[in-house]
Parts: sequence; C-alpha cells; structure tokens
Amino acid sequence: MPHRPHKLISPYFQITGVTGLKMQNLVHLLDLVKEGKIDLNSSIAALGGMNSVPEAIKAVESRKYPGKIVIYPHLEDLPLLSLSEHAKRSRLPDQALAEGLIWTSLAEESIFNLELVHQN
Repeated sequence: MPHRPHKLISPYFQITGVTGLKMQNLVHLLDLVKEGKIDLNSSIAALGGMNSVPEAIKAVESRKYPGKIVIYPHLEDLPLLSLSEHAKRSRLPDQALAEGLIWTSLAEESIFNLELVHQN
C-alpha cells in the first residue's frame, strides 16, 4: 500500500520544525514575527504539495535547498520545486516574488489560483 501522508495528517495540523532553538527563543521569534519585525518569507526556498512530502524530507536531509520548504496540504500534486522553478512553471507575475526571490502573499495567491484550477 503506498504511503499517502495527506491521509494521515489533519488539515488543521501544522508541523513547525526548528534546529537549535530553545523554546523560549522560539516564543521570542514568534513574538517578533507577530509584531512585524521579522519577515520569515525570506527564508522560504521551495514549495510542494502533500504528495511531495517524501521528496521534501529527502531534500531537507541532503540540504538541497538553502532555506525552508513549505508544504501546502490542499495542493496535493504541487511538485517540489525551488521558488525560481515555480515562478517559471506557473508564469508568476513579475511583481509576485519580491526582489531576491522572496516569497510573497501575491505569489502564494497566484500559485493557489493556478493549481486549484488545474485540480478541478
């Protein structure tokens, strides 16, 4: 039977991983994000859908991407690609990614709209 991670994880479940942070530092970091003092979008390097989780785990282990990988559970078949690869694949508007290939809400909205149309 093939492993289907999206069948095991609730749509309301979020996994957040950190390396080397103590809980008090993580809480402080989250406070800075809430206050708008830190934008974590600049740490996103790749995206994928739920079916790409096994590949994403291998990519983390091999350090394939120089940043975080975001998995969108509701975009099951979104391939695991770097931001620049997604920009080309999805023909994102020029202003969708901030300067330096930084993930934005416009890029996310564009990917959602494109992928959800393909799923239906």
